[in-house]
Amino acid sequence: MELLLLDDDEGVPYRIGDSFYSLTPEEATERMEGEKGVVEGEIQKMEEEIESIKEELNKLKVELYGKFGNSINLEK
Repeated sequence: MELLLLDDDEGVPYRIGDSFYSLTPEEATERMEGEKGVVEGEIQKMEEEIESIKEELNKLKVELYGKFGNSINLEK
């Protein structure tokens, strides 16, 4: 949001890979919003994967406790 307060003549240093490029505030804002969407999508995928792994872990715990009873401790 602060980028929009800058003058249009001022270039905003924007990092792409290992280099910095001078972009207008509008261009920098558009790129950041696009990248934000990509990152949010990746986060969503990872959260779904975590939930899937937790469900599988719980199934395995039930199976192991069923087989070994209280002889094992799978909790931290």
